[in-house]
Amino acid sequence: MSGPLIVEHVGVVGDDRGSQVRTLLEVLAAWGLTPRPGATDALAGADAAHAVTTLLVGHGHPADPSLVAEVERRWVRDLVGGGITPIAGAEAILRTEVARRPVVVVGNLPPEALEPVLGSVMPGVMLARAARGLPHPDAIRAVASAHAVPPEALTLLAHSPAMLLAAAQAGVGTIVLVGQANARWTELVPVTARVASLMAWAADA
Repeated sequence: MSGPLIVEHVGVVGDDRGSQVRTLLEVLAAWGLTPRPGATDALAGADAAHAVTTLLVGHGHPADPSLVAEVERRWVRDLVGGGITPIAGAEAILRTEVARRPVVVVGNLPPEALEPVLGSVMPGVMLARAARGLPHPDAIRAVASAHAVPPEALTLLAHSPAMLLAAAQAGVGTIVLVGQANARWTELVPVTARVASLMAWAADA
């Protein structure tokens, strides 16, 4: 059996059409903060706690747990309401991979919100759980530990800077960048390969 495959949710198997970043900016704007241009670029894929706190502190404000809770609440609401749609072909690819090895989805949304959505269309796909979300490497390390393999044995499909950073910190052996990403992050992280989409990766695998 191959080592576990870790897949980022948004950008690899799901498309949010930028809704999570828009929601983040809307919540902060209602609070009275308009982040500097480009301030959210490095935060793509990060969980609400990291994204909100980074933006607040970076703009000279203290952390505010209530804003984190509001962003999370609205992200979950948008997910349940169909704000994130499966990328064409993703379901079939993950079903094939599940037959070969453990497949674990990691994302910036609470696992309890993702579970009913993914579980209904991608049976056998697991969700990583950790005390801290992306870009912390906790979830990735938890996958390695749960399957008794070193991080070097993992294959990870990433789309966002947060996922790339988490993979690098965890010491993942094979990091595949799916889609386009800020060039700065691909230079800082040891990306093994770059593919245009999940379908392109599956065709070459």
